[in-house]
Amino acid sequence: MNTIRKLVYGLLLAGACVLGSASSFAQEAPQILWDRQAIDGVEYREQTILAGQEELAAIGKMLDARLEYLRSVGKLPFKTLVIDGFQNNDVQSKMAQEDYIALVPVVTSDLHKSKVINYKNLNYYSYTVRAELNVLLCTYDGSNLKILYNLPLANQAVLGGSLEDALNEPLADDILKKQFVYNMEQLVEEVSFPEQLTKQLSDPYLPTYQVNNVELPDSVLQKFGDASELKAVLAGTFTNQYSAKYRDGIVLPSTLSGTEWKKAVVQHLTPSLNAGEYDPTQEAGGDVPIKIKVNDWKVDAGFASQYSIMLDVKSITDLEAYVGAKETKPLCKAQSVSTTRLPKDLAFNVQINWLEVFNDAALELGNSIKAK
Repeated sequence: MNTIRKLVYGLLLAGACVLGSASSFAQEAPQILWDRQAIDGVEYREQTILAGQEELAAIGKMLDARLEYLRSVGKLPFKTLVIDGFQNNDVQSKMAQEDYIALVPVVTSDLHKSKVINYKNLNYYSYTVRAELNVLLCTYDGSNLKILYNLPLANQAVLGGSLEDALNEPLADDILKKQFVYNMEQLVEEVSFPEQLTKQLSDPYLPTYQVNNVELPDSVLQKFGDASELKAVLAGTFTNQYSAKYRDGIVLPSTLSGTEWKKAVVQHLTPSLNAGEYDPTQEAGGDVPIKIKVNDWKVDAGFASQYSIMLDVKSITDLEAYVGAKETKPLCKAQSVSTTRLPKDLAFNVQINWLEVFNDAALELGNSIKAK
């Protein structure tokens, strides 16, 4: 009997030790500073600003609601400390004296383009509205911006995408802004965080990944020149796709988004900082470069019978992506085919929506990534 009692006691003691060890290794959920505000980090912008103050406030409100939802279903792996703003003296004191992490959603693209089709003496209008949002968890120590986690998101909408659906009159800026906010609403609905986020935030050796090069063939360069907008679309969309497949690393906004987003984040966290005191170009890029290479691109007008008034114009893109500096073996390959149906008498005169074509190509390339 004594032997049995000793055995039971030993098992209980061992269990207590196991529980004690487990609790000692348990990581407490980090506390994140959050001021319910999105910021404008767009560097390349030629037209009307879609990400104005009203739109940024709306994005902040949407994200705050999303965080509350994730918390309510037990899927928010951190605690939020809601603050009025980073200009608050108490907050600045806390940032100076303690380790802190801030949640900063930064808009890196509000690109929008329009085109006009003149057919039978009538004008038809079409618009593309793009949105890119990077949800950052970061710190700033007074000299360096440290990205601890990033969720890059991107989408775009086409209004009046075909001749059948084209608009009879141009859209006002306020309609484009509403579409941009709707794009952002869809992106915010995708916001989630990995269960192992606490571990990632405390790991100083996590590598950072960044799309830093988009290589285009002569067929594209001859038609579009430097094709900077097409490159940015390819990079932004693929960054989103890559991050969705590999959630255990830090995926930075692509270099084709510029560096203005870094300056915007730092000045948001430290409002008293003069613009010239921080130079984002001095910050190192991603540890692991990602390159997108478009090997071939061509347009095929296809064939239509003499009885048909319509012609299917196909844009065919072969592309691949490399991760790492050596570029020995592609991570993924894809062939994307986008089809635009046009009247035969317009087929060779209408400017196809190339932003949509290359966005589709980047999506196809991202879909070909095999998840870990």
